[in-house]
Amino acid sequence: MAGRNTKKRESLLVVNIIPETQIIAPLMPKEQIKRYIQKGWMDEDAINLNRAFWRNSQGKPIIFKKWLDSPIRKLYREKPDLFKIPKNELLSYVIVDDEGFPVNYIVLDEQPLRYRRPIIGKGIAEYYEYIDSTYTLKAKILTKYPKDLAVALNMAGRIGMNKGTSQGYGKFRVVIE
Repeated sequence: MAGRNTKKRESLLVVNIIPETQIIAPLMPKEQIKRYIQKGWMDEDAINLNRAFWRNSQGKPIIFKKWLDSPIRKLYREKPDLFKIPKNELLSYVIVDDEGFPVNYIVLDEQPLRYRRPIIGKGIAEYYEYIDSTYTLKAKILTKYPKDLAVALNMAGRIGMNKGTSQGYGKFRVVIE
């Protein structure tokens, strides 16, 4: 039909991500940690961290969209016929802030927990930030494929995000409001 708009409209999904197991922060350069300490966004003990969450301009820890994309990409590799839409279309979703502006990260409202883990056989320890099941990450997501994205995020939670997924870390579940 001439003049008919065939573009799919975007829907807003409000997603709660609840860690099932520890989600461990990525490696962080010491220089970056020093800058966060200078700004007052981290305490002095943070200088010893090997892994920490990046911060936004208010000093709050964040989780980037690409960390959610990674297990979805793995789903497409392992089960290519699972979704009827192309991977790039499904991953074209946008995480927005409370005003609706695209940011593509999720803000953690609380400071992450910290843990020092000995590395067996090496006589050293790794000190890192993590979040666990006591946290709920709320994300507002604009997508043209809300149903498919909800299914993909739920399945991605079984794969996990960030470090240690093969050891069971990084698993999460998704609740759609």
